[in-house]
Amino acid sequence: MLNEWLQQAVWFERSRDHPGRALATVARWLRSTVSPSREQTAYAQFLRGRILCRQGKEKCTAGLAALSAAEEAASGMPEPQRQRFRARLAVERLYALFQTGDTLAAEAEAEDLLKVALAGEAPGVASAAAHARFILARVHHARGDTRAARMLLQQAYDAFRRSCQAWGLARVYDGIGQLLEDSGHCGRAERFYRTSLRIKQGIEDNAGQAITQGNLGRLYLRRYDLPAAEEAFRQDLALSRRLGDRTSQAIMANHIGRVLRKRAVMGQAFGGSPANDLLASASTHHRRSLELVQDVVNDCHARQGLMLAAAAGPPDVEATTALRQDLHDLLAPLGSESELGRYMAATALLAEGMQLRRAHDPARAVKPLEEACIALAGTEDYLEGLLELVQAQWQAKQVGAAWDTLRRIEETTQRYRAFAFAETLATQLAQKAPELCNALTLAGNGGAGEPERGLASTWMHFVHEAETFDQRERYRQRTEVLEDEIDRTADVVRDLLPRKLPRVAGLDMFGLVIPFDRVGGDQFQIQRRSEEPSILDIAVADAEGHGLSAAPLMAMFRAAWQAHLPGTTTVAELAQRLSRTLGDTGVFKGWASFLGRIDCRDWQLEYFLAADTIALLCRGGDVTRLKADMSWVGRDSFRCEERRLQLELGDVLFILTDGTWMGLFAADCSGAVDPLAELREVVREAIARSHDAKSMAEAVFSADRIRRSMAAAPDDATVVVLRRTDESSDAENARPPGAGQTCGPNL
Repeated sequence: MLNEWLQQAVWFERSRDHPGRALATVARWLRSTVSPSREQTAYAQFLRGRILCRQGKEKCTAGLAALSAAEEAASGMPEPQRQRFRARLAVERLYALFQTGDTLAAEAEAEDLLKVALAGEAPGVASAAAHARFILARVHHARGDTRAARMLLQQAYDAFRRSCQAWGLARVYDGIGQLLEDSGHCGRAERFYRTSLRIKQGIEDNAGQAITQGNLGRLYLRRYDLPAAEEAFRQDLALSRRLGDRTSQAIMANHIGRVLRKRAVMGQAFGGSPANDLLASASTHHRRSLELVQDVVNDCHARQGLMLAAAAGPPDVEATTALRQDLHDLLAPLGSESELGRYMAATALLAEGMQLRRAHDPARAVKPLEEACIALAGTEDYLEGLLELVQAQWQAKQVGAAWDTLRRIEETTQRYRAFAFAETLATQLAQKAPELCNALTLAGNGGAGEPERGLASTWMHFVHEAETFDQRERYRQRTEVLEDEIDRTADVVRDLLPRKLPRVAGLDMFGLVIPFDRVGGDQFQIQRRSEEPSILDIAVADAEGHGLSAAPLMAMFRAAWQAHLPGTTTVAELAQRLSRTLGDTGVFKGWASFLGRIDCRDWQLEYFLAADTIALLCRGGDVTRLKADMSWVGRDSFRCEERRLQLELGDVLFILTDGTWMGLFAADCSGAVDPLAELREVVREAIARSHDAKSMAEAVFSADRIRRSMAAAPDDATVVVLRRTDESSDAENARPPGAGQTCGPNL
């Protein structure tokens, strides 16, 4: 039993609104408790370390020290309890190391944890392994290896979903959103961030909500949706204040200052009115950031914000130059070749060009602005640089160059869906620069040369963007609603698959489903009969088609199969009833299927195999295809013949839907290679490389020939493996039963 002080600290910490009270409670317990048990001391230090690590980067060092003290105190716990406790410590240490930027240490710790989990040596490590995969995914993403990051996120998603860990699922959704955002899929990234935010709000994870709000703010900032970005950053700031995370407060203050400056720059574009109040507010936020945290990186961003805010205001060359020099001095220890140094140097050029243009020297402003835009490509300041550059070029009468820059603005707004920027730019041009609009209109009517005509065309594009912005927004909202419905449908379909399979002594089994799209039409079920526990019923079904149209068919098959099981004594009877019921629905579709019934007393298998589903029996090195009826369940032409098979010790039965193997036939039209022989070889290799049903199913899908097959003929793919084992094998009885799996969210 934990001391009541520690219980109170847990309550404060889990509410996430009172980390200060939680720390004070733990400290009071550590000072006042006489002769605490090692278990209580370990948990108190663990709680202290977790709270500190979640309060920001600046407190992670103290948090890691507390976690080390907790591990030392846990040495006196009983072994199973100590292993589980060490797994929890490892998870907190992983996130703390990654947060401090020590990615090498985080990667090494995560890989060690995965090795322990795969070896199956410690209880309670499986959940920690999911967090390790997530951290490794973040490390690979930071290095630019998106393929490895996507695979690791997929594995983490599957593990968190099986263990129903909402906190872990939300983190995976954040990671997927960042991958999508970096690849230019901002709309899909926003949906994943929103899903993560809903999960975190449901479990009252305020620290997690702050992270996701920051991700949303940066996404909106990239799309130049400045009001939405400001709102998200202010939400993050409020949560960070509640948590006492000064580092996050400083970062958000800088972000808000950046948004306010961009709003001011957009308002000034093409002769707009000055926005000195916004610039003053931006500078205030940057100064507040300097006060909150004394950190080189944060100081650089805050001084950069002050410099750009000064450059966007009334011409004051001395003040801007002094701020640029301060930033240069701050960066000197980091070196000009560092990533941060290059970025800050580019924004210094941007500030120089902004000041020269506002000092009515646009010809001199063009060069530093061009250099700044080249260096800022792909960053959130790129559009701001292009906007300054096109104004300087137009004021310097460089019409052809202005045309090129407007084209670049058009391409960038399309790429990042920055329609709000296009709308604002077109409105500013129409309201603040009528002479420019007239010149563009004349150019469009043939009153000028090719560059001017191109400029006029781009101008008309921006006008069109402004006129259709509302329609685009409505279309985007409808699309998001539809995408959310598809995601929810995919979750429902995934939940129809068995979470756990029955434990049967002498039978090792596993099923794996990989849908062609987010929603699939394949299904498998394995369950005992309640009235006859020795009878095991098996169903593998492939609905005609795939995607959304196949999902309701799959649900219909599952419901009909479960409804008819109790009243049937043979597989043939079950198949006939199932076909009549599904045929009476009026849906002119069919189901390829395998229906089986195993009597676990004598290992007699009765089965029916229909249409495009293949079953391969592996016995003593020989692989035999079971005979099938070329008939579809649910169609008028349905015919059924029941067959029997005696399962012997060591037999392995593979059941594969056509999405797994059809591409082997599609890829081989010459007859030079026997596709069935290829499939048999894949199965032999899977058995040779694996030690249980789960690894055999995974080995089939990882085989190069099957991967090529699935690429040649895309469809939902399912593999179910049944392996007859020695009933007295302790290793088999100790292994948890296989469960149905699907791929996670569509990456």
